[in-house]
Order: sequence, then structure tokens, then C-alpha cells
Amino acid sequence: MSLDAYKTLEDKKNNKITKAIDCTAKDVNHVFYCLNPKCNAHLTLCSINSNKTISYFANKDKTHPHIPNCEYANSHNAYLNKFDHTSFEPNSFLKAIIASMTTNNRHTNPKSKNQHNNLKTSPVTISTVRQLYNICLSNPLNSKIGSTEIKYLLCNEATNFLYKSFISGTKLLIGKYNGTNNDTIFIKYPSSWGELDNKFLVCLHIENKQLLKNIKNLIKDYKNNILIFADFHTSSNNGVNYKIVHASISNIKQIIPLK
Repeated sequence: MSLDAYKTLEDKKNNKITKAIDCTAKDVNHVFYCLNPKCNAHLTLCSINSNKTISYFANKDKTHPHIPNCEYANSHNAYLNKFDHTSFEPNSFLKAIIASMTTNNRHTNPKSKNQHNNLKTSPVTISTVRQLYNICLSNPLNSKIGSTEIKYLLCNEATNFLYKSFISGTKLLIGKYNGTNNDTIFIKYPSSWGELDNKFLVCLHIENKQLLKNIKNLIKDYKNNILIFADFHTSSNNGVNYKIVHASISNIKQIIPLK
């Protein structure tokens, strides 16, 4: 599901987004299109007059499904309005993640036993990178987490058009594993490298040998998307048809293989 979509293919070409909350009953039978520029899924407006949930877009047309691993194919409804993010600040959250305790366990972001109970009661503070990622996917790209618009926090295929020259600052970046050299792990962004215009080779510099070993065990030979939460900066040196971006990784919790 998604709270945003494209109303026409021309809108998709021009990145003109339609919000579900701005639609009316006359749009119920209209075909909308997935935010992922690589995905041609047809979407339907849902819950337009519901008192229990806000309006959203969902793929009900099985002849035009989401592509495999499309970020917008999964439901993130459980994360809508469930977290208190009024005071959220990306840099402070990154520092907290880096400073947090971790283990060598492959599953580095397990859900706490009380998380589902918390979701059913009062809003809780964002505490994991996966929670932050799900919140970004659950809300319109122009909405804010704290004072930051989601489209400037999330580097995925839907926001690739924004990153023409550089990637800078604290971001959630979704890419594909592209190998390792010494203490550096390479990620290609966007995931659909050959199909979008703005291409970046992300160089993740790992803080120590043990952390490098743990991360390599986590993502080596991994074919699906990988989520990275870090402070990025674009290099002055570029490849033939791509730009080079650097980031430091100090905690394995900054990297999450996505299913």
C-alpha cells in the first residue's frame, strides 16, 4: 500500500504525485500507478469514506502486479501514526544508532517483545532504523518526520529524480551489494542501476575488521535490496556514467538486508 501514487502515466513521467487524502469518491474506479519508476503496478484508491482508516492506494489488479521486491508492494499500515516523531532529528538519531549496543547476531534489528503492544496503545519513540524506514514508506513523500520531509531523507527509486548531482547528509539509502575491497563495501544506487538516470556507486568505509567481517557475513551474495542509514557525501571523483558517494559505518545496525 501507499499514501501516494501517480494519477496518469504522464504524471509518472513528470513526477507529479497524487495524495490519497486529496482524492474523492469519483476517483475510486480510476487506475493509479506505483511510485516506483521501475514498477508498472496498477493501484486502486481504498477506504475513501472510512471512519476507521485513512485513504490509501493498493494493488488489486492481479494482471498488473508490483514487480518483485518493490518497496511499495508491502503493507506498512501498522506504522501509520503509531510513532511520536515530532522531535525527530536525523543526525541525532544516527548518533544514537551508532552508539547503541549490538551483537554479532545476523538478525540485528529484532522486534522487541512489547512492540506490538506499544503499537496498539500510545505512540512510541522511533528506536530502530527499520521503524524509520517503514514510516517513510507509510507516509506521503512530502510529509515530515520531525522537520525533515521524507523525500529528502529517503534515497530510493521513487526519489531518485531528486539526486541528479550529489547525495549529502543523513539518509536512508536503498541499493544493491556490489562487492568488497579491503575495508570498503560497495553499493549501487539505485537498485535498478541500468534503468534510471541518476547513478551512484556508494563506498561504505567500515570502522574495524570485526565489523567488516560481520557485515560481509550479513550481505555477501545477497541479491535483494539493502538499506543503509548513514551520513553520505559525494566525492569529487566520478566514474564514467556514475558519481561516487562515501559514508562511514560504525555499527551493524546501520545496514539491513530487505526482503
